[in-house]
Amino acid sequence: MAGTAPGRRQGEPRRPTLIDVAREAGVSRATASRVISGSSLVSPEARSRVLEAIDRIDYLVNVAARTLRTDRSSLVGLLIPGFLNDTFGVIAEQVDERLREHGLGLLIGSSGWDQVGDLRVLKSFESRRLDALILAPAVDQSLEFSAEVKRLKTPAVLLDRELPRLSLDSVLADHRGGMLAALGHLASLGHRRVGMAAYGDEIRPGREMRVGFRQGVAHFDLDPDPRLIVELSSLHPETGTRAARSLIELAPTACIIGGPTGVLAACLHELRTQLGARGWRMPEDMSVVAVGAEVVRVLHVPTLTTLSRGLRDEGNALAAMIVNRLASPGAEPRVDVHPMRLEIGESTGAPRRKRPRGQ
Repeated sequence: MAGTAPGRRQGEPRRPTLIDVAREAGVSRATASRVISGSSLVSPEARSRVLEAIDRIDYLVNVAARTLRTDRSSLVGLLIPGFLNDTFGVIAEQVDERLREHGLGLLIGSSGWDQVGDLRVLKSFESRRLDALILAPAVDQSLEFSAEVKRLKTPAVLLDRELPRLSLDSVLADHRGGMLAALGHLASLGHRRVGMAAYGDEIRPGREMRVGFRQGVAHFDLDPDPRLIVELSSLHPETGTRAARSLIELAPTACIIGGPTGVLAACLHELRTQLGARGWRMPEDMSVVAVGAEVVRVLHVPTLTTLSRGLRDEGNALAAMIVNRLASPGAEPRVDVHPMRLEIGESTGAPRRKRPRGQ
């Protein structure tokens, strides 16, 4: 009588093997193995057949055994600053979908919007011997974090970040160009006192938005009052509430608001409340441009003018960079800059009355 396979109890159904995958897909065992290991030496047709076969027969890869055998985990780590930022959900979904086509999985770690957390997640990724990393730390100017990434020598791609003393593959959003486009739109409507709520200089999006804002203020001859730049300090909605109150007190005729959906929604709600209390209306007394507001654009009344990123395009670019870097470890780093899109809604219009500079 045949014995029961190790790791399987008497009567349990046999788990599909690599040979079963190859037979189901109509390819050789070697081809099936190459697909599962993420090798680029497979035709698109064969890769598709193997992946479909894996789904049909519910094949599960023994990752631990394969890591010991090949020194590869077929996993990519994604470091993000926080799960409350919906930007990363869209990007992660797209990256995961593309990586699965190459036999790679995605492991996500959040630093909790904390510099120490960035290092903690990096250490966790190291212990799992991941094949590659996608990095969007909470603080990207940390020399300690940069040195740790360099020490790991794991292929890495930066997501809208810049690390000091390191040249890595990068997928970036053109926040500076987007800010200039938004300010150009507001200036064309007659606005001269424009406020902005954005994150600080500790991460690239905040730095680039601020640089773009200052350049636009000078180029379009807007009010240079430095108080008009209001800082967002966290991912929590109350940050948006505080920013709205600060902007109202500064009395701009228009404002540009950054941040994830939770922060943005809280800021918009408080702006409407404060405007109503003063007998003001949007956009007649305050025009609003929302950054990254695709989800709430059509839900807001009036419809929002938005400055948004092509998040799915960025996700596709990240996955492609990871696959190319694993296939060609010695290639020169690439930088892929993605434009931002300005969509005009009903939340921006000509100011009903001008306010003096410095008000």
